[in-house]
Amino acid sequence: MTNDSVKQKTKHEKLKKQIGSRIKRRREATGYTQDMVAQRLGIGTAAYARYEQGTAEPSITRLSDMADIFECGLDELIMDSSVRVEDQAKRIYLALEDVSVYDRESIMQVLEQVCKIAWNKSRTRKLPVDI
Repeated sequence: MTNDSVKQKTKHEKLKKQIGSRIKRRREATGYTQDMVAQRLGIGTAAYARYEQGTAEPSITRLSDMADIFECGLDELIMDSSVRVEDQAKRIYLALEDVSVYDRESIMQVLEQVCKIAWNKSRTRKLPVDI
C-alpha cells in the first residue's frame, strides 16, 4: 500500500467515525433507542450499532432515512452543523428552552444586535469585479 492510499484509508475511517457519532448524537437527542431506529430502518440492531460505531458505512439512502427518523437535515448527519436556517433556529430554541424568560429576552436582544452587525458587514463587502 502506498503512503497516499494509507492516508486516504485513514481519512475515510475517520469520516465514518465522525458520521457515526453524529448519528448517535441525533438518535440520543430524539430519545430513541438503537433498537427503535433499527426497527424503523428495517435492519437488525447490531447492523445499526455498527453505523453509530463507524465500523459500517451507511448508504446515502440509509442516511436520508435516518434524517427523516431524527427529523433533521441530511447535512446534520454528514457535517458538524447544519447551514439550514430552520436547523440553526432549532439549535437556538433548544439552547433557550431551560433559560428564564428574563434571560431569554436579554439573549435575544444580543442575538438580534449580532445579526444586524453581520448583515451590515455583509452589505459593505466589496465583490470582485471579475465575477
